[in-house]
Amino acid sequence: GNLRRAVKVYDFEYDLILNPDYNTKSHTQWYLFRVGNMRKGQSYRFNLLNMVKPTSVYNDGMRPLQYSTINATANGVGWTRCGDKIAYYQNGIRKK
Repeated sequence: GNLRRAVKVYDFEYDLILNPDYNTKSHTQWYLFRVGNMRKGQSYRFNLLNMVKPTSVYNDGMRPLQYSTINATANGVGWTRCGDKIAYYQNGIRKK
């Protein structure tokens, strides 16, 4: 994946800093990371902090993809759309 750092800010909420996309001048648009040891039925919040585009298709209703190895093994389900209360906005965190 391209996760550089994860910081727990509250119970079940994490700030994530991503490495820049390959073959770009420090742009960050894509992400891939693994989460483990989660509690069933518990909601989690992930704040991707260093996204720098002015807007995104997330603001038009797109949702991230997730893959659950447990769900894939038990039910034959692969990648699925997930998440709610998704918001995208440009922030001031940039690579120096």
